[in-house]
Amino acid sequence: MENQIVRSGKKHVLAVDDEPVARQQLAFQIAALGYEVSAACTAIEAQEILAREGSAAFDCLITDCWMPGLSGLDLLLWLKSHDNTLASIVISKAADENVITRTLRGGASDFLRKPIFSDDLIAGLQRAVDSTRRRRQEAAARSALREAGAVQRRMNSLGMTEHLAAQTTVCYHPCHDSGGDSVAFFALDSSRMLIVVADVSGHDLKSAFVSAYFQGSLRAMVEEGVPIEAILPRFNRFLIHEWNVPVDGDGSILPEITSFAVCAVCLDLYEGYARLFNCGFPLGARIDQDGEPWLCGETGGNPLGWFEPNLSTEVSIVLGRSDRLVVWTDGLEDLASELQVSEWSLAFGILLARERKICPPWLKGAPDDVLLVAIGLEKRNRETYRFPLLAESCGKAQTGEIDQMQAYWKRSLTFALPELSQQSMSEILLCTREAVLNGLQHGCSESSDRCRLTMVFDGCARLLQVNVQDTGPGFDFDLQTLASEDPLRRRRGLALIHGLAHGVEHHPGEAAIRMFFKLPGDEERRLTL
Repeated sequence: MENQIVRSGKKHVLAVDDEPVARQQLAFQIAALGYEVSAACTAIEAQEILAREGSAAFDCLITDCWMPGLSGLDLLLWLKSHDNTLASIVISKAADENVITRTLRGGASDFLRKPIFSDDLIAGLQRAVDSTRRRRQEAAARSALREAGAVQRRMNSLGMTEHLAAQTTVCYHPCHDSGGDSVAFFALDSSRMLIVVADVSGHDLKSAFVSAYFQGSLRAMVEEGVPIEAILPRFNRFLIHEWNVPVDGDGSILPEITSFAVCAVCLDLYEGYARLFNCGFPLGARIDQDGEPWLCGETGGNPLGWFEPNLSTEVSIVLGRSDRLVVWTDGLEDLASELQVSEWSLAFGILLARERKICPPWLKGAPDDVLLVAIGLEKRNRETYRFPLLAESCGKAQTGEIDQMQAYWKRSLTFALPELSQQSMSEILLCTREAVLNGLQHGCSESSDRCRLTMVFDGCARLLQVNVQDTGPGFDFDLQTLASEDPLRRRRGLALIHGLAHGVEHHPGEAAIRMFFKLPGDEERRLTL
């Protein structure tokens, strides 16, 4: 049968009807329209034909709705579970709305009422055949994307030595079968490592191909000893002059531009020295031993494939033995914006999901691929774990936005630490509000000055540390004499903070305050970073 189809080049239709006359007439009508026809008298026989010949040998199934034994609807459900790319048409003498609804829900692409008129049959068969072709093309594309995704995941793990795996955390959540994010690891020598995190624009098969090409080219050049600062300009030239070129040669048909955002980290594991090369990537951050995050640089430059020359921004940092370098793709930033929470609280939630080996609903619904990489000089240690939940700065001009800021803090804390009681949340927010207002109103003398707020979670001590620092000169005060001798709001606010927080650090003459809040015990919320 299959060879016959190849020779004739005709589309193949399987017609099913338990009434002999109706079946013969239907087969005759279909053949007269130029189709190859196979006929079955029951749903069981149709299943046997599809199993024997293979559903891929057919372009359309047309079946009577009501037949003894298995009905046409039963046949549709069976087909849906075996091959949902083969489009089907249901025919019936009845045109009951309930029957039509059940037919379409069962996967049929069309419904025709007996007796079948030639024009209706022509249109129905054409729609079904076109639907089958389209579904099979989409299925083939999805299969290719899954295969490309499998290759990408395999390449992401290449170069990850046992030593590096002990001090590196990788969280990757593609939103499609083939993601656009990738990470590659290279041992340059006994002490130096190269980690390259990349994000290609788009999520189609073309993007997956370019991503795989980039990783392969990158690996080949690194193994040949080409430094990363020379590799990035080379790939930029490839994108501009070879890939992103007009389709027809005269410039009239421009391609969809493919670009790469890249962050490359050259890390000396023994010296604790790191060089970051950034091309359009979100800025990486160094988390110090106290859990405070510090951005690595001020700008990320332009993605590869935009301009030539495209010079990457370069920044050098020194890592302490307990510090962590954290890099993430813009998919994390997009998801944080969608959830209206801090990027750091979202990063914490992603790391927690990794520890628990789960994929929360909010992560499954991410609008873009999410990739987070954390790298340290030493093996991950649960006993020294601290992680930021929020890090932001604001100017004096934003004093009137304190209510919106507080709502943002609450959403971020609720997302990262849902076990917080209402009372604990109120105390944390009230103290944070007072400290930030104090910094904005009294510490920041000009609108250009900034007040820095960070919230750090200590998973072992079960503490939330809130740090507020402004650009002012700082001041001294004595809590015992505040009420009677100094009516200033900043002193009253500080007295309130001392009354609500479980611990407060404020050194004389320092324009910073650190507040500590005890949290409910929950071993599940300790992370290994």
